[in-house]
Amino acid sequence: MGIFDPAAESEALGDRDGCWTFIRRFAAAWREPLGPGDGESCAAIAAVEQRLLVPLPAAVHEAYALFGRRDDLTRNEHGMRRLDQLDFWSPHGPHMLVFRVAGQGAFHWGIRLADLHLDDPPVMVRTDMRGWFRYLDRFSLAAAELVLYETVVGEGMYLAMGDYDEALVARLTGQYAALELPPVPVDEDDPVGRVHWYGGPDVLVSLQGDAAVWVCGRTEQDLVEAIRPLPGRWYHFF
Repeated sequence: MGIFDPAAESEALGDRDGCWTFIRRFAAAWREPLGPGDGESCAAIAAVEQRLLVPLPAAVHEAYALFGRRDDLTRNEHGMRRLDQLDFWSPHGPHMLVFRVAGQGAFHWGIRLADLHLDDPPVMVRTDMRGWFRYLDRFSLAAAELVLYETVVGEGMYLAMGDYDEALVARLTGQYAALELPPVPVDEDDPVGRVHWYGGPDVLVSLQGDAAVWVCGRTEQDLVEAIRPLPGRWYHFF
């Protein structure tokens, strides 16, 4: 596999089909190519729809059919629910089809029951301290962000974490281009705390709000070269 630039490739994220193209290319470069056995069958998806008594949105159907069985892309920390775990949840708020849950249950991601008729509905998120609020405007975008996050924190990845520092952030955002992915919120009332993604050839950078900076390389050498000129202490996770 040649050089893969996540920022340049993210131009595809403008529509649903482009999101699946981005995920295919990202998986092939950073993990293993997607294959026929990596998705759920149409029969399995239909059985879930029969159990839920409602058709799944086209984007949800397509995501599970494409990579729903790839744990390395979807289930490392804040994992995507398996198909047979999809269910409705409505504690202190609207009915939601929950498709992703944080490891300790601190976050839940879902689609409002009222939006399930949309092909690519918006995604809401709920923290253990707050109610539901808007996460991203399209499920397909949320799926792409999920794959990025779950891959970066997965076993065998070349990841380093540094302390948040304004000078460091300025350097990184000057060196790497922003992905065509809206910043994702972790708190409705904290715009500073949003997660931003940047990238360059074989490098991904995630600004985890104002808490930490992650740098991930496609190979160990990519990571070493990316963080060598950067200031501060770096903690390696590989």
